[in-house]
Amino acid sequence: MLRSGLLIIAGLLFFATPAMAQTSQNVTVTRVVDGDTIEVSPVVSGTEDVRLLGVDTPETVDPGEPVEPYGPEASAFTKQQLEGERVTLVFDQEKTDQYGRALAYVRISGQSVTFNETLLEQGYAQLYVVPPNDRFEARFSQAQDQARQAQRGIWGLPKDQQCELADRGNGIGEGSPGCQGQVPRPVPDPGVTKDCSDFRSQAEAQAELERDPNDPNNLDGDGDGKACEGPPVRDQYAPEGDVGNPKDVIPGTGVRRVPPTGGAPYLALGALVLLGVVLIAVRGILRR
Repeated sequence: MLRSGLLIIAGLLFFATPAMAQTSQNVTVTRVVDGDTIEVSPVVSGTEDVRLLGVDTPETVDPGEPVEPYGPEASAFTKQQLEGERVTLVFDQEKTDQYGRALAYVRISGQSVTFNETLLEQGYAQLYVVPPNDRFEARFSQAQDQARQAQRGIWGLPKDQQCELADRGNGIGEGSPGCQGQVPRPVPDPGVTKDCSDFRSQAEAQAELERDPNDPNNLDGDGDGKACEGPPVRDQYAPEGDVGNPKDVIPGTGVRRVPPTGGAPYLALGALVLLGVVLIAVRGILRR
């Protein structure tokens, strides 16, 4: 009886542990959407869509945004390197975003660094680390510094073109120093009411407030002269196109509720629960 009980427990541990501790998956890249988004097979966490972690390449496919400088080059590079290739996806704390896309680092067989890091080092992307997915932040920051110093890719663009990129806090892109007023902004329809979720960054919301200090949209709720203070006003991994009313977004804010996704804290809790069940089962068997 004791032997049978121990075999059952061992079987439970064998099947449960891999699912709880999975940190990577081998896939084939079936399509490159743009520089930092791919489709893979088999599916990952129920989806074929994968957003590369820690990087942001210039926009090329959003119908609501113009094609940004160096975006086509970044997309072409990712397509050349990844499309049709067998790669390993490496996961961090959060494995999916609110739109159901998988979040991962991509490792090509035989290469010592992730493809994400290569994008930064070659100047095809800028650093975009969002905790808790920050495993490679130090390495990625060094790779970006190398590209900046060598003026590779986006770092070698004229200033006016750099100002067309998204501002991710790296001293480049709209709203960064030297870019205020350089990028023409469309005059908003006076009949349209905006809130903080309509802006891509706090700097963009601030520019709107400065354009009309009367603040008809109440962007400066506390009257301190700063618009849309607090968390980022748009999701850090927002997909291309009109996403309507995304799941798990707090209405009227653009701020997402982050559900448990199986990161390290939840793995540890699951392991403790499983260990408790095992100890109780063993104790019961030994008493017989």
